[in-house]
Amino acid sequence: ELYPQAFDKAVLVYGPSEVDLSRSKARFQCHFAENDEWEPIESVMQMKADNAEIYIYPQVGHWFFEADRDGYYDPDAAALAWKRMVEFL
Repeated sequence: ELYPQAFDKAVLVYGPSEVDLSRSKARFQCHFAENDEWEPIESVMQMKADNAEIYIYPQVGHWFFEADRDGYYDPDAAALAWKRMVEFL
């Protein structure tokens, strides 16, 4: 169940991509990988809503934000996502 008044802002990293963000009064900032086997880019593109900023990081996969994920972590994409999150919040 959604609680439309519970949050003013929220940040999503990776997923879920099959949600209707427009049902909430909160503002969202979403960060997704271009090459994510768990969150297909087609699903991410359907999330567009007036209350959401959606960033797609090119040439990275799921876990790009996790420094402990060898082979997945991308320090440049992670730094940019972190900068955007801090400014948003």
